[in-house]
Amino acid sequence: MSPQERSALIQEAAKAAELHKGDEEEISQELLEVIHAIDDLPEDHRIEAMADLANAVEFIAAPCGAGVLAVWIGSKVEDGHDPAATFDPLLRKFLKLGQTIAVPGEDEEWDEDALDDEVLQGMELLGRSIVSHMCHSPSLRDNAAADTGLAKSLRDWADVSNGAIWILELLRQQTGELLVIHGEADKGFRIAYSNIGRAFHFFTLLQHALEGRMPGARQADARLITIARGEEHGDAHDKAWWHYGQGNSPQPELSKSVWGEGTMDEIEEINDTRVMILWPPLMERGWNSSFFTPILALRLPDVRIAGELPRNEVAMWKARLGLPGKRPPES
Repeated sequence: MSPQERSALIQEAAKAAELHKGDEEEISQELLEVIHAIDDLPEDHRIEAMADLANAVEFIAAPCGAGVLAVWIGSKVEDGHDPAATFDPLLRKFLKLGQTIAVPGEDEEWDEDALDDEVLQGMELLGRSIVSHMCHSPSLRDNAAADTGLAKSLRDWADVSNGAIWILELLRQQTGELLVIHGEADKGFRIAYSNIGRAFHFFTLLQHALEGRMPGARQADARLITIARGEEHGDAHDKAWWHYGQGNSPQPELSKSVWGEGTMDEIEEINDTRVMILWPPLMERGWNSSFFTPILALRLPDVRIAGELPRNEVAMWKARLGLPGKRPPES
């Protein structure tokens, strides 16, 4: 296919997308045919055409038409297409649509009559594609997460835009390891976590992982755990089995809590290791399953025990943290 033929095909796709209204369920025959024509191209030509199509999406005036093409591009990313080749113009289009939303002031309420459903549906479709791109490219996701201006815009739009909510959740999610040490008993575990947005979500899955393994543990509600894992949708409520304390506080203090509304990077590091201390509860503390959502199908959350600390290692950490307990023998 010559560059001129490819350009004509992209123009045809853009023209068909300009006529599209509403969500992706009622796609015109013309738009379907041009999408299939691009999909049927030999691989090298298809890769070039998809990059051109992503660039065209940025300038398509119809929000849902742009969104439908973005969703198709996202589906190809999930099949192995390089996300870096098509990501930037899709994100720019999403931001252009968001910038048309009149965000209320601090003490004002949303004017629902002023919201454009086409814009919101277009952002939802684009958001799905952007999430697919970032889920398949850690570098794209990390670069977006470092963009404080993007995060602010997403928070501004999250009250009305599902697309903004999904992207914001992906940027909030973290994967890593930390130490969990009981403040009074000689028990500690290395905990691995993945795709965790809010600490409340972590608490729920951690409590399940520590059933029968840590003083103060109870039995987690099975339905609550299926919701927290993204295996079921619904409303549920959880309660803290412990006071979750920062590792730099050798006694339980509310001011040194790990706040459930925060993210995992707010858990303090001690010697380059995140450490959380479990104490008997200082007060009754609960949260509902709204802190688990949205759960992204491409990034399901998980918390598991990576290993139990040997007693001498628990003693070493307790001495380092200034906690009560047996001290390791002098070397």
